Amino acid sequence: MAVTPSQDLLTHYVQWHRRRLAEALRRFRCEHSGRDAMVLAFLFARHWLVREVHPRYRTQVAAVMESSGYPVLMDWAFDVSDADWIDQIGHQLAAMDLLTDGERTARDMGAVWRGLGLFATTTRDAVRHGGRVEKKVMEELGGPQDRRRMALVDALEERDAPVLSWDKMAFIPRMACPQSCRHCMFIWRPPLKNLPDYKPLFATINRQTTNLLFTGGDVTKDLDLFYDAIATMDRVETFAILLNGQLARSQGEADALFVRLHHALGQRPSSFAGARVVVQISCDEYHQEILANRHGALAERIPVAHCARLIIAGAGSSQCQVALVHKQNSLNFSTQLFQKGVMGRLLAELKSRNWNVDGIQWHTSPRPKEHPSQPGSRHGVICEAMIALVGPGSSATMVHFVSSCIEPQGRAETLDRSEYVHEKLVLQEWLAGYPSRMDPFDRDPMVWRNGHVTVFGAIHLWMGNYFEEGMRVFSRLQKDPLLRALQNFDLALIGAYRAYDPERHRQIMQTAVSPHGVLHAITREAEARLFLTQWLLEHGAGCS
Repeated sequence: MAVTPSQDLLTHYVQWHRRRLAEALRRFRCEHSGRDAMVLAFLFARHWLVREVHPRYRTQVAAVMESSGYPVLMDWAFDVSDADWIDQIGHQLAAMDLLTDGERTARDMGAVWRGLGLFATTTRDAVRHGGRVEKKVMEELGGPQDRRRMALVDALEERDAPVLSWDKMAFIPRMACPQSCRHCMFIWRPPLKNLPDYKPLFATINRQTTNLLFTGGDVTKDLDLFYDAIATMDRVETFAILLNGQLARSQGEADALFVRLHHALGQRPSSFAGARVVVQISCDEYHQEILANRHGALAERIPVAHCARLIIAGAGSSQCQVALVHKQNSLNFSTQLFQKGVMGRLLAELKSRNWNVDGIQWHTSPRPKEHPSQPGSRHGVICEAMIALVGPGSSATMVHFVSSCIEPQGRAETLDRSEYVHEKLVLQEWLAGYPSRMDPFDRDPMVWRNGHVTVFGAIHLWMGNYFEEGMRVFSRLQKDPLLRALQNFDLALIGAYRAYDPERHRQIMQTAVSPHGVLHAITREAEARLFLTQWLLEHGAGCS
């Protein structure tokens, strides 16, 4: 059933967490069957509820277990230890034959549970640890090891004159973001301070591509740079910007954004290439997540109303298109995607403003993907759609919707795998030497405002600093043996990394969910990037 705007946040909050719990339990039961599986499932649910749901709403969310076929427990007793809890309900469990051996004690069951290694640390501690790791990764960017690696690349002969043009380029004006979305690949981001003039960067981007993306952190405070790019880059034809929607606190503010965009387009002389703007708005279960504060009061991280205002503000424009950027979850396996969850809430919000869906044309992924709560089960997922909306006065607009996978990196490392669609089966095929069709590793350049140049496929893969080295930075992208090996999904990299750090290799392979995730992980450290480049050169790999 589709949600309606009259339903309050509590309804959405409880419904969504019930769905999350049911799917997490379904995956857990698939992975942990056999003796005492039911007791372990109750322990899993108890820990999950403590971690994911505010105390005020835990009992309401736990009610989903009864409808999922689990017996009703008299008392969840969230404030006692596992052993005490099993003791308290021991008779009840035994009566329901959930304890398969009457002699098994709470201590025994506790030991079995602890052996699974689940919920071993708090989310806060896990995020803090990840932040320390990420800070080290970012602080190494452009350091001694990266510069030694670039010296190796520079020493290679250029077989052909470099053609410095790219399908697209990104400009990163800042890395900071005030949000803490659970799926974000970043925890700690390097501050960009005391920055040089950005115009030389704009000039070189303009010479090398016709498609520019503004991205990074929350770029709301950098809109003046975006307007300037639109008005001054004569070769660029598509200007895209990724926003989280926070700026649209009122319809007036949303309208003002598009007024400024049209003004910037109007400043382009007739001699410039024809241009359009794509305003990409993050809209998913994480940016628009409903959160409970310590008192239990509920609020959306970024309200769906903000997204609705931006869609309405851009309606009917031929030069400025609105696109929704979404992350895939279990809803993507059917048209429930447009009825429940964040998309259901957004379309209901638009309907309350007299904007109705006139039709949705969707496309599924070119290959089936594993259902996150049903390991081994493959189905097609909705990855793209065009949503036709009709508003007051018969005005209409088309909204482009695109949905992609999450990689468990950064904050996303704390997510249960039942929460997001991933490519574990593709990873297994790749590692076995039977790769199915995969998304390419994206080598197009990302230019930071401080001059760093990295690539779309791995934002930490440093190629140099434009302000220090000029165009040489971009010529490296065509002859770097490591980048070439990444583009080719060369399995030799996996063996080389195992030789570099066997323990870290084991950890990566245990947690990876896609080929891209593996390649991203093994290149995060500057020393590893240097080692892999040296290995490729010594073995004559990645150079042809």
